Amino acid sequence: MQTSLLLFALLLLLCAALSSADDCLKFSKGSFTIIEDCKNGCEYSYQIKDGATRKLEGGCAKKVPNSSMDCRAEDSRTVCRCKGDRCNQVGYEMSDS
Repeated sequence: MQTSLLLFALLLLLCAALSSADDCLKFSKGSFTIIEDCKNGCEYSYQIKDGATRKLEGGCAKKVPNSSMDCRAEDSRTVCRCKGDRCNQVGYEMSDS
């Protein structure tokens, strides 16, 4: 009986941990797009060149964003972090050329 209760409690904890992760689109020019679970939220990067916005890559955020959408310039590109399932779809839908 105690083993069953312990197993049930562990399953509940596992479900809670998995549900707290965000589903993010992982994409880049040289790979297929997949969905991955990310504990820190999602991230995507893009570049503006000759007036055109061009997506670079997306996936799990390395750091937790400060707000629901947090963008900053890094060298010649802009990196945006966000919280929420597939919140980096904005970056995925940008042109890649």
